[in-house]
Amino acid sequence: AAQRFSFDESPAGPGYQEFVSAMSRAVAALSQQIAERIGKTTSGCQ
Repeated sequence: AAQRFSFDESPAGPGYQEFVSAMSRAVAALSQQIAERIGKTTSGCQ
């Protein structure tokens, strides 16, 4: 079944590095959510 996720990570400043850092945090949060969903639906997965 499809699942919808939404994450809001604001850059800490106006630069490109801050933007990339915010995107990285959002991808990390998404990865965590995916891993948790897989763990709940797959037997023997921790």
